[in-house]
Amino acid sequence: MPVSGRYHHNTKIMRFGILAFVFSLIVSSVTFAGKKMKVLFIGNSYTYVNNLPQVTADIAASMGDTLVFDSYTPGGYTLDQHNNDPLCLQKINSAEWDYVILQEQSLGAAEDPSNFFVGSYYAARGLDQKIAANDSCTKVLFYMTWGYKNGEPSFCGTSWPYPCTYEGMDSLVNLRYRAYADSAVMAVMGYSAATVGGFVPVRQAEVSPVGAVRHYIRHQYPSIELYQTDGSHPTEAGTYAAGCTFYAALFHKDPALIPYNYTLSAADAGNIRNAANLVAYDSMPQWHWNIGLHADFNYTVGVGDTLSFSNTSTAAVAGVWDFGDGGMSMSWNTTHVYATGGIYIVRLIAFSLSCADTTYVTINTNPTAVENIGGVHPMFAIYPNPANDMVNVHAVKPYSGSYQVSIANTLGQRVYLNEHATNDQQINISNFAPGIYFIKVKTNDNIVREFKLLKQ
Repeated sequence: MPVSGRYHHNTKIMRFGILAFVFSLIVSSVTFAGKKMKVLFIGNSYTYVNNLPQVTADIAASMGDTLVFDSYTPGGYTLDQHNNDPLCLQKINSAEWDYVILQEQSLGAAEDPSNFFVGSYYAARGLDQKIAANDSCTKVLFYMTWGYKNGEPSFCGTSWPYPCTYEGMDSLVNLRYRAYADSAVMAVMGYSAATVGGFVPVRQAEVSPVGAVRHYIRHQYPSIELYQTDGSHPTEAGTYAAGCTFYAALFHKDPALIPYNYTLSAADAGNIRNAANLVAYDSMPQWHWNIGLHADFNYTVGVGDTLSFSNTSTAAVAGVWDFGDGGMSMSWNTTHVYATGGIYIVRLIAFSLSCADTTYVTINTNPTAVENIGGVHPMFAIYPNPANDMVNVHAVKPYSGSYQVSIANTLGQRVYLNEHATNDQQINISNFAPGIYFIKVKTNDNIVREFKLLKQ
């Protein structure tokens, strides 16, 4: 079936060599639409309220991707309880996961330093070890939670008063989740192997900064209510904010392009997506995304049907290209000439010393073809091309009716739609990432024109 967009999957390289492993992948793999992830959520009510995993899966589906998930989320559970629960271990061992998501109990990450290290951090390390024992290629993603709406009063007037207020608790939780994922943060907090005795850190992990996204929304869009009446659990808006953040963290795609609004108004959903874009997606290094093996590539279209491919994978030592027409290459960067124009599924398998990650992209080597229905000459043009901030759709021949204008990126994702355009249109593309886009114009009498646009 045709693929639109990218698909990733991490795979452990077993006892046979890379070449045999590549052959087994190519002959046995199934082509998926978009990108597919298999994820286990471990947490409590912050995860199961409003069914966050399903909301994230629905968001992914709206972008042409697939999230296959399972969860283990007993109410009120801490990471320490999970670490000592045989049922949690069964979940971890039940599959080869792309990611396992770990979420601490809401106050667990806000405890005083001694309790945090002997309880929460050591439990996170224990879970990380269990995850690695099941599949060393599985990545750990920490679900950063947030401060209570009005803080936690029981800490007020104590020797550890920081969780007493929202700002104090939220800042502390933010720091602690970054500490789970990056042992270097421990030094900032005054801890080292010498001070804690035999300290063994969690493997370098990634963070889904839900709490940081909520903090931005709370200050920039105060009319969006993120808290239920208990001042702790998320409303549907809060869950949508978490879902958009997780989508960006798992699939490494811009949440601003998500077309699914869940149960929210278009305005509120758009503002939440904007927050996830600014805080999470535009700050990937801060949250340690792509620290491990991650297959990725860029390509440019040359003369005729010649394409140049650049391997941009992280933590990879080798890569194998499958160009979708029977051609293959083991060069890091390469070019390929297609015998005929058309749509091809290009696959890159990136290798570390022990794992493999695969990404697919659908490429149209003839995107500027124009369909002349009934021999009618093209009636529209676009300019300027290349464009920076604005692009114009111009009716070359007079056209009195309305028409549809849509723009898609090279992943096949629609990033703009106007179903009732009239006259000439000026479209703001200043927020589009640089690259190639495909503009489709469709009239009421089903005449279709397609154009390739280069956004600089």
